[in-house]
Amino acid sequence: MKNDIMNNLEQEEALRLIAKYLGDNATAEEIAELEAWIKDSSSNWDYFMKVKNIWHSMDKSIDPSDISTTDALDDVMNQISRKSTMIRFWRYFQTAAAILIIPLILGGLFWQKFNSTAKEKEHIAYKEVFTSNGTRLAFNLEDGTKVWLNAGSSLKYPEKFTSNQRSVLLKGEAYFEVESDKSKPFVVYTKSLAVKATGTKFNVRAFLDQKQTEVSLLSGKVAVSKAGTTDNTIISNLKPYQHLDYDITTQQSEIVEGDLYKYIAWRDGKLLFRNDPLSDVLNRIGEFHNIHFQCTDKKLLEYRYHITFQNESLSEILEILKASSPMDFKMMKRNADLPDGTIPRQEILIFPKRK
Repeated sequence: MKNDIMNNLEQEEALRLIAKYLGDNATAEEIAELEAWIKDSSSNWDYFMKVKNIWHSMDKSIDPSDISTTDALDDVMNQISRKSTMIRFWRYFQTAAAILIIPLILGGLFWQKFNSTAKEKEHIAYKEVFTSNGTRLAFNLEDGTKVWLNAGSSLKYPEKFTSNQRSVLLKGEAYFEVESDKSKPFVVYTKSLAVKATGTKFNVRAFLDQKQTEVSLLSGKVAVSKAGTTDNTIISNLKPYQHLDYDITTQQSEIVEGDLYKYIAWRDGKLLFRNDPLSDVLNRIGEFHNIHFQCTDKKLLEYRYHITFQNESLSEILEILKASSPMDFKMMKRNADLPDGTIPRQEILIFPKRK
């Protein structure tokens, strides 16, 4: 049974990462490491939320040099004592103490974020690009690297690559044409893997709600390792025309070679399936057309397709699938737009054909 009680060293490192994350100063590698730590246990998640709550309750306009930890902690203690047992009190007390001291330890991390006169070289500004379901986007990073971001994805990256590596954080799917720079490798961090390259073309698929992460290499070389680990163990050094499929649950990987176009055809507005099960087909169509499928019979999901879609409408695609397999479909009533203007996914029911 895993011990959920953190030792002092782990607590100190966790606080450092959380503080940098909340202060928008964490690198992509540090964010991936923190996310892996949070997912490791429920107590880690609880600890993160306590720190986050204290962070947001602090006055960010105050210079850290003016912080009186004694007075601040006395105030926190008085508030907590009315609501907590002694054990919970001391745990919260330790968290509060550490957080209040963090700005001093990290050399004014809070002040750096909120002081408009902070030196530019001490601040790393990040951008994050999002694509909604059913949309795709192409753009360039400041180093000349070209990025194609698939539907329902996001990419976080620094405005300028000033460190010894060019790190980005991907949630979803993206295709990269990396500008060559052997002295400053390009690293894509996902929830499970880190993909390191210098100058190459590759595709990474890493949606948060899926159990697999995929890497497809078209040219050059990439080194694939586990994200959020300290040993940097290499899972695989991929060669051109190799595709890696990594199972997050079992932590096992499989490499196949051959024509990889089906993995990047989305960039050209195409959907290619080569002996793929209906489950994969529906996932891809759902991302492409902002659809959520519900299937009443799991056996249908095993039916395989060898087909290409490009300019067909959603209705045409569904009719083609229906004509070539024992499935039928029904479009459900679309919900109203969300308050923020987001269009909810269309629900489509998949079920066996009536005999």
